[in-house]
Amino acid sequence: MKNLLDTILKLMPENKSKIKYLESRPADVPRLWVDNGKLNLMIKLSPFKNFESGLIETINYYKELSNEANLLDEISLLNWKK
Repeated sequence: MKNLLDTILKLMPENKSKIKYLESRPADVPRLWVDNGKLNLMIKLSPFKNFESGLIETINYYKELSNEANLLDEISLLNWKK
């Protein structure tokens, strides 16, 4: 997980995140292995995109979306609403 977060933060240099990594715990899952072959057959995915280009596309999407609204405020409201 740490490597994934490092990659994301590298692609977002303006990010001022204060992520603190915790020590591993006994119940933590060190790695998940998934065979997505059946899913690919069911939904006929488009050609594979490498991780970094897909991540850049996702980051850009949320940057554009955040220009229209404050996404963090909306999430806070949804998470605390009863």
